Amino acid sequence: MDQPIGLVKVLCDECYTLIGAFNMYEMEMKIPPCPKCIRNEHEKLKIMYQPLIKRLKHPRIGCAAVITTLDEDCILLGIRNKDPNRGKWIFPGGGIHFLESMYSAVEREILEETNFCVKIDKTIGIYEIITPPDEHRLIIYWWAHYISGDLIPSSDLEDAKFFSRKEIRVLVNDNLSTSLTAKVLYDIGWI
Repeated sequence: MDQPIGLVKVLCDECYTLIGAFNMYEMEMKIPPCPKCIRNEHEKLKIMYQPLIKRLKHPRIGCAAVITTLDEDCILLGIRNKDPNRGKWIFPGGGIHFLESMYSAVEREILEETNFCVKIDKTIGIYEIITPPDEHRLIIYWWAHYISGDLIPSSDLEDAKFFSRKEIRVLVNDNLSTSLTAKVLYDIGWI
């Protein structure tokens, strides 16, 4: 989540001239006289709650799994049901909560999104998405193997199913997956 910075702009309540920028978390803000009208006592300060630097942004950290069937000849993909990339085929996954291990996060996300219990294997890699001005994500991709559960896509996924290598190539060639999904598929040798 974004962290607000405590600096706010303060305007004179008489002439609306900018008096200065102050730390809104200080217990006693000492506001100087207005530089234009020299007014020293302000009844109602006009505080602009627009921090000088709007927000400190941090990359969101997520996880996703390349889930294979037991014989490893098919991979699970789901159709994303929210923006960005609504309607594109993706690997199931989601955010890592504060103080949650990466392993627990990927197992939880897969269970939430697909109703599958999986065995997490090794990492595939860490991928970065930067889409200015608002999106910056780091996603850790894992190999995972299906253990149990009936496939029931969550509200985050419109649909989900296993695909063969041949079907995966068609999806990617027809631009039905996200570019990141295509990159991961390429990196693991599936396209």
